[in-house]
Amino acid sequence: MVEAGVLNAEPSLALRGTRLIVLVSGQSDAFWPSSAHTQVAGIIGRDDPDRGYVAAVREVLSGRGWVSPELVPALLSGRMSHPRATEPPVEEVGRLTDRERGVARLVAEGFSNSEIAEQLIIERSTVKFHVSNVLRKLRCRDRSQVAALWYSHAPSVGIAA
Repeated sequence: MVEAGVLNAEPSLALRGTRLIVLVSGQSDAFWPSSAHTQVAGIIGRDDPDRGYVAAVREVLSGRGWVSPELVPALLSGRMSHPRATEPPVEEVGRLTDRERGVARLVAEGFSNSEIAEQLIIERSTVKFHVSNVLRKLRCRDRSQVAALWYSHAPSVGIAA
């Protein structure tokens, strides 16, 4: 568990392979405009009851993610202050081949490997290869991070469909 301010000051903490839970001070926390929010496994509010902390730790340790229930309505409605990162990952997206961009777009839209293979008329094993490359090149831990990255930056870097 790490304070949002510490993570903002030292973003490399999220890249060390540790599943981080970030402690935020609500909707106006400086954590939201940073790009670090795509690298964490859990987000809990400073005012959450103790059971929220326990639930977050249990969920993250079991391999799932966690967002405090109190933060979810504002997060989904886009009311968090500046939810988009200020600098798009142009360099990372530039590393993708055209095929990988197409696969990343379909991953971001929620398609399974089988559905992507069917749509692109390629083998499922080829899709797995491309998805692995996309995850590595975009430095994403899982498919949901690809979607978050894709939709948070797509308009500014011209990678949308």
